[in-house]
Amino acid sequence: MNSMKIKAIEHFASKPHDDPKSIRYFESIYKDIESVLNNSISFDSLSSSLEILEKFISFVAHRAIKDLSNCWVRIQQTEKLEVSESLLAKYQTKHKLYSKIISLLSQLRYLEQKAVMVTLIKFWREEQTVRENVEKSFKDIAQFNLHAVERIGFTPQIKLLDFLKELSLLEKIELFPVVSGVLESFLATDIEGHQWNYRTVTLQSMALPGGEQTNKIRNTTIEYLFEMYNKVELLPQKKELISLMNRACSYRSSSKLSDETKSIINENTVQVLSFWDSVIENEVLEIVQVIEHDSYWIFYRSSSKPVRAAALEIEKTLIAHSEYQIYKDFVGFQGVFGSWELEKELNSNYEKQRELRKERIDKHIKNLSLENLEEWFNRVELYFQTDSKDLATFPELFKFMELISSTFPQQTLAKFQQGSSLTKPAVAIFRGIWNSSIHKEFKLKINDWIINKSYLWEVSTAFISLKDVDNEQIKKLIESAITVDDTIIVGSILRIFENSEKQLEPEFLNECVKKIFTYLNDKTATSWINYVWFSRKEESFVEALSQENLNLIVDNLVFVNDVDHRVEGILEHLASSDIDAIFNFFDKRIEYAKAKDYDSKYEDIPFSLYSISNVLSSSPIKLISLIKRNYQYDYGVHRYGVVSLFKKCFTPYDSYLTDIILKELDPKDKSELQVIIAIISCYEGHSSILPLVEALLTELDCNDENRSMISNALFQTGVTSGEYGAANALKQKLEDIRPWLSSGNEKVVTFATLYSEKLKNYIEQEIKRVDERVALEKHKYGVDDDSIE
Repeated sequence: MNSMKIKAIEHFASKPHDDPKSIRYFESIYKDIESVLNNSISFDSLSSSLEILEKFISFVAHRAIKDLSNCWVRIQQTEKLEVSESLLAKYQTKHKLYSKIISLLSQLRYLEQKAVMVTLIKFWREEQTVRENVEKSFKDIAQFNLHAVERIGFTPQIKLLDFLKELSLLEKIELFPVVSGVLESFLATDIEGHQWNYRTVTLQSMALPGGEQTNKIRNTTIEYLFEMYNKVELLPQKKELISLMNRACSYRSSSKLSDETKSIINENTVQVLSFWDSVIENEVLEIVQVIEHDSYWIFYRSSSKPVRAAALEIEKTLIAHSEYQIYKDFVGFQGVFGSWELEKELNSNYEKQRELRKERIDKHIKNLSLENLEEWFNRVELYFQTDSKDLATFPELFKFMELISSTFPQQTLAKFQQGSSLTKPAVAIFRGIWNSSIHKEFKLKINDWIINKSYLWEVSTAFISLKDVDNEQIKKLIESAITVDDTIIVGSILRIFENSEKQLEPEFLNECVKKIFTYLNDKTATSWINYVWFSRKEESFVEALSQENLNLIVDNLVFVNDVDHRVEGILEHLASSDIDAIFNFFDKRIEYAKAKDYDSKYEDIPFSLYSISNVLSSSPIKLISLIKRNYQYDYGVHRYGVVSLFKKCFTPYDSYLTDIILKELDPKDKSELQVIIAIISCYEGHSSILPLVEALLTELDCNDENRSMISNALFQTGVTSGEYGAANALKQKLEDIRPWLSSGNEKVVTFATLYSEKLKNYIEQEIKRVDERVALEKHKYGVDDDSIE
């Protein structure tokens, strides 16, 4: 569609929805779009039609919903979309069309709300890949939008509540992400909006008002939360519902809430606390801990007597829950130790809380006996089912398991071998038994496990901290892990060396590392980095490796998609033994990127450096040689890729580097001159690079081609801010180059004169361009010059 037609559409779209001319115009325009939506399977045609429809969909809302729904069905039923070029097929996907359709329907959320919601739910059920889009659309409907509230009040929220009412409880659970997102929005205490002018956006907000509608929305929301909580079984869902209930108890608002609104929130809070109190007795301990945490902080922050009284009822229920009290002692990373009434003292005195907890744990340890050991095993197994991404969350429980294992080694080992969930604290158990009276027998047992390929991960992790592990055991562990073809376990074994390199003979260490990395390189596996990078910074097993093994590690690091701080930490250790290994590393990454056909997921040269820049900058000659070897660009100058390493290592540019660059790179050689120009270009015309440019000008012939390349390299401005940011950046360049106009070198003066004229012309053009754009934007937003400060 040509630009004139687009402008016509935008013109009529700015008119009121009852404007007769606009209605007639869009009815005629929509006929072609309607035909495409109902007949075409071409990505280009559908995408183009959807983009045009976006500009005026509100004028044809009812018809558009039906046609978009039909289009969705046809896309689903179509095995493959028609694309303009096969190379674009991976970009021109069904998902992109689905997302656009959902976005268009979302625009009609206030005009045709019921029809939009029914259609979106249908999409959510049929296509998993768009569920997040649908969930966001429902949150947009539920959100208290200031612009909408000022015009239509809370009508969209009330309609959405009625829609939820029509859903059965099972349907609410099925649509959990949609419903929970909506309910979260209903519990907001801020109503937000924004205003635009031609250059700024102003964020606005008002506090949630009191009144019958507010009360209805919040009370119905809480009712649904209780109803869903009693039905769901999954812990993550229960936690999310508790979190939403906790939100209902919050005064969070950027504006002052009225007394009426605060009263509503306090009533909601008492409702929530009473509900939590009712579920504690029959709830799993992990959930009880969440309830204690949230209830305590509601109590701590509230000044309402009914709220504090309701919270203290929960405290009484928790104190009477004897099993939870034990759980809290060992697991309680969210637990509260001590009286809630003394919350101010507790909140500021963490040492006191730790002392209270230690005293309670000591009592449990004293009561530990052979008679109640099975009970404790069952209890610990239950406690370790607590959801946590990091088992280090349970330090007290691990200490306790180590104590049990060292005190009752035979019984613990027997229980462990039953295949229970005690595999989670395996390291603590192994450490306890290893240091117990059955040390020799246990060492033999570990040998059996290794030979039989059992508990290899647990053993590899335990060996990190166990003392006096035999070299033969480590070798057998490596062989077994390789035999079962588990790269994770093989990589994790390196942690043993990272923690024990002083105890291991270099010959044995190198033998093991060679075997490990020969295997890992064959598998292009790099997970070992996750286990080693954060180890001791002062020294590493890497320092004791042979040149052959250093090369194997470099070869392995080449497979990593991104060179991040972890990789750089390992490279630093490599550099302490062989600095050339770092430059070889980049050589190999560049070659590997070529072999992968420059896969977008693979970054041969990192976007930024963390710590390795210090190593690279210590050898500028080798860095320049690396760049010279690998700089390949046939069309003009490329300031990214390998050449970007120079600026990453030397920012700002230091003038001492000029002699080194001009010695290592010959400006008279065209290919080497390109490298110099690329280095200059990296600095985006920063004043620090001018000494190199000036020296280069004295070396080169003063012809048009050379001057053009240099001026283009200096002309880069990088990121600027403000309307006239680019013009101001060019003005600064003009000022920086001014001293060259009086240089004693004729080549420098000639270049400076021509470059200055170029800058002046671009500055004038840029200012004119911005002035015109600002005038158009002011007209678009109806802003007068007098109203702009």
